[in-house]
Parts: sequence; C-alpha cells; structure tokens
Amino acid sequence: MGILLKKLIRDMRENKGQFISILVIVMLGVMIYSGINATFRNLSDASKKYYQDYRLADVWMDLYKAPASIMDKVKSLPYVKMSSGRIVQDVKMNISDANITVRFITLPDEKKEIVNDIVIKSGKYFAENESNQCLVEEEFYKAHNLKRGDYIKPIINGKEVKLKVAGSVKSPEYVYVLKDGSELMPDNTKFGIIYIKNSFGQSVLGFNGSINSISILLDNGADIENVKDDIKKVFKNYGVSNVIGRDEQISSKMLEEEIKGLKSTGGSFPVIFFIVAAVIIYIMMGRMIENQRMQIGVLKAFGFGNFKVLLHYLSYSVIVAVVGSILGSILGMYLGIGFTSLENMYFHLPPADMKIYPELVIPASILTLFFSLLAAYNACKVVFKIMPSEAMRPKAPKSGKKILLEKIAILWRGLDYRWRLIFRNLFRYKRRALMTSVGVIFSTAIVLLAFSMKDSIDFMVEQQYGTIQNYDIKVNFNKFLNTEELTSIKNVQHVSKLEPLIETGVEISNGWRKKNIGLTGL
Repeated sequence: MGILLKKLIRDMRENKGQFISILVIVMLGVMIYSGINATFRNLSDASKKYYQDYRLADVWMDLYKAPASIMDKVKSLPYVKMSSGRIVQDVKMNISDANITVRFITLPDEKKEIVNDIVIKSGKYFAENESNQCLVEEEFYKAHNLKRGDYIKPIINGKEVKLKVAGSVKSPEYVYVLKDGSELMPDNTKFGIIYIKNSFGQSVLGFNGSINSISILLDNGADIENVKDDIKKVFKNYGVSNVIGRDEQISSKMLEEEIKGLKSTGGSFPVIFFIVAAVIIYIMMGRMIENQRMQIGVLKAFGFGNFKVLLHYLSYSVIVAVVGSILGSILGMYLGIGFTSLENMYFHLPPADMKIYPELVIPASILTLFFSLLAAYNACKVVFKIMPSEAMRPKAPKSGKKILLEKIAILWRGLDYRWRLIFRNLFRYKRRALMTSVGVIFSTAIVLLAFSMKDSIDFMVEQQYGTIQNYDIKVNFNKFLNTEELTSIKNVQHVSKLEPLIETGVEISNGWRKKNIGLTGL
C-alpha cells in the first residue's frame, strides 16, 4: 500500500464525522435527482403508452345536438385517422343519501375499437340482452363500495332510472377525474363517470338519433390548431359549442402540468444539495490543507510533485462523490417507485409501466463529481504555492490591520473582547466566512422550501374554497331561469343567500391568437 493511500485512509478515519456529513448531503442530492427524474419519466412514459394503446383523442368537438349522420362528414376529413360520436351528459343521483353528480357517456352496444376506449378492471362489457347495464369508473366504483350486480338510480329528465352495474372501468380520457376546470382535486364520492349503451342513452336522454360529442384521433403530423379552426368552419351549422385539443382537456392538461413541474424540480432542487456539499468540501479541504501544511512540505521534500500532492487531496472529494452517487442512485431508484405510487393515487395510470432507470446514475454522478471537484480544487490549489522549506515551519499569521468596525469607536468600545475576536476573524478570513454563510443559506432554504410549499398549498385551497368559491351548493340548469323561479329557490328551507350566475364557454381572439375560456356573468 502506497504512502499516499495510507495517509488517505488515516485522514478519513480521523475526520470521519465530516466525511459522513458530506456523504449524506451528496447522497440526498443524488437520491432526490434520481427519484424525481424517475417519477416524471414514469408518468410521461406510462401516459404516452396508455394514450396510444387506448386511443386518447387529439381533438374533442362538443355540440348542442347534432344528427348522428354528422359522423360520415367527420370521417371524410383528410386529417382524421379515427373518430367516435357519443352522448355526454351530467345528471344527478342519490347514493347513501348523498346528492352527487355523474357524467353519462355512451359506448357502442357491442365492444369494438373506439377513440377514448375503456379498460375493463372488473366485470365485463355490456350483455346483449340487457339494455340498462352500466360500467362505472373505477375510483367512483370503489368510493361507493359498488359491486357487480348492484343497482344505481340516477335522475334523468326528472325521472329515476334504474341501472345495473356490470363492472368497473378506466379510460385514458379520465386519468384525473374532475367535473370541470373550477375544481382542483378529485372527489370520487361526489362526482363520477358512468358508461351506458348507446341505444339506451339515445332513448333515456332524449337524443333519438343524435349526438352531442365527437372524439377525433388525427393523423401523425396534423397541426391541431389548424384542425380546430377548420372543424369550426366546416361544422358551424351543426351547433358546435366548443372545440378543444388534448392540451386543453382537463385530465390530460393536469397530468402534463404535473410532469412539467416534476421535470423542473428534478433539475433544480437537487442542485441546492450539491451546492451545500460543495461549500462543506471547500471549507473542510481548506482547513485540512492548512492543518497539514507541514506534511505537505515533507511530501514535497521526499519528491512528490505538486500535481501528485494535488491529486491526493482531490481524491478525498472523489471518494465522497463516487460513494455518494452509488448509494444515492440506488436509493433514488426506489424513491422514484415510491413517488410514482404516490402520484398514481391521483393520476390513475397502468402500474405495469412503472420502472427504474439505471441510466440516471451517469448524469447524477457527473453532477456530483463536478461540484465536488470544483470545490476541492479551489480549496487545494494552494499546494502549488507551498515550498518545502517554508512548510517546515508554522505559517506566519496574517498581518493585522483595523477592520471597518474598529473605525466606529462607539460600537467597538461597547463590544466584549470575545466578540472583537469573532469580528476580526470574520473580516480577515472573508472567503471562509462567505462560504460558511452560503452553506447555511442553502441549508435553511431547503428546510424553508418544504414548509413554504405546504403553506402555499394550504393558502391556495383556503382562498379558492373559502373566499372565491364560498358556496355550499352549486346548481346548474340546462335553461335560463326567470325571476319567479329564482325566488322559489331562495324560499327553500335553509337557503340563506342565493346568487344567480350565467356560465358559458367563449372564444377570445386578438389577431391570429385565439383561446377558449370560461365566461362567468355575475
């Protein structure tokens, strides 16, 4: 075993507390980098595969009521790869004395490939000889403890309709189930998706040969914005109420925003840990060089050159970086699986597509080595200036001079001698004081970031549901109400205040820029 290797092991034993602390910080940085990046990759890859396998629409066209024959015209458009017409309608329903909203979506009477297809999680598709069967979105199914063969009774056009549950399903159209854009978090006890036969829906919903929603899958390379504009022009006489792309569809948009947020966090947040580790390495290696000044002189006297001595001291940070990268990457892979499972409590994607990414080890290791070596080199480059003859004797202290605080006599005389010593050392060793401060700053930032995120979310929820949407019940009507009707509602028992609104979707434009928004009339 070489002299320098023996010295390396001995120094690490003597300063094991410092090395372990740096190792833990590096390991945390790598672990968070690997974990968050694995999470956003899992969500991104799983959603892309899910959308592709079950044909999530690229464009949705909502209509007031159009004849089913419109589908022939849709399919004839040159950019349409596949399309499906259906009926979509929200209705009220009582389960366990709770008044909830469900969204009916019609499916073909017999199973076939469609846009926005479903995945059957339990039970089976509609039976041929039973018209009143339904398939229930899985999270709503679980939230209300439904079982195959149970009956639910939604109220359709003022009448209670009896539906038999055939099973539970999932769809790429609703990986994040929200009623509309005004909601932030899914509530599976108060809103759910129910799929019914097209023939049954035509009858009970009063559409009789008509549809009000078309899902369109486009050919690869089609420009969605141009397609949306073209659809509005072609079908303007069919009562088009809204045309949206995948980037505007609530479920898809929420998932995409979450993936973007994770990607941004995975690239920036771990850097804080690396900076803290770099600061500690800089301070520790600077002190080690200063304390081992005489040993450096002896090594040089025995023929070890500047470069070899520098490499010896850089090896401390290399070992920390390599070991921290390996341990952090291993833990980060499993952290990624844990984070993905946590995210999947809200975004219900196929769990089979979740995996670990060993290739994240390389960028994590490169980042760690970069910060560690940069800090260590800046602390250790002083070895080039140490001459053997000078190093054999203690380092001469820095020449003393008055600091800025000493020139303010009133303040300086009021300080205890211990404080005077502290302030003199701070000003004489400015770089060390600055680096220590940077370490404390970023360490504090890490702690405050976690608390501030929690406080921000709590504040946002309180503002949204305590100040902005401060109602107890919101009732939607499919027609305008007159003053007498509003008065009768206001006279209902326990109603203390009522506010009439008009809500609709509109398109705003400025030159070539266009955007669909929700308009509320107060």
